Amino acid sequence: MRLLAPPDPVRARLLQAALELLAERGYRGATTREIARRPV
Repeated sequence: MRLLAPPDPVRARLLQAALELLAERGYRGATTREIARRPV
């Protein structure tokens, strides 16, 4: 049986920021730098 790691809040914040930015600007309009700097 595989044990799951507890949720990582930093990863969750980055994923949320990426989803929002990609929804606003699309794949070509978003950069990883913008995703990392975006407050959530």
